[in-house]
Amino acid sequence: MWNPAGGRETEDALAVADYRRRKAEGTLGEGVPHEEVRRMLGLSPLSPTADSQPTGSRNSSRFPTGSYE
Repeated sequence: MWNPAGGRETEDALAVADYRRRKAEGTLGEGVPHEEVRRMLGLSPLSPTADSQPTGSRNSSRFPTGSYE
């Protein structure tokens, strides 16, 4: 019998491996800021909370872009 959670874990592991491969090859795109993704999805912008702390990474709020072939 197939476990859907196991399939999701496998898919996640493959996505991470693909991300790392593209990063190592230098083919990983810059990314898309969260605010832009929310706008594209028609969601309201997030307002910063008083306890939010920056993560220190310049691209920490970006989704990876690039080819998923």
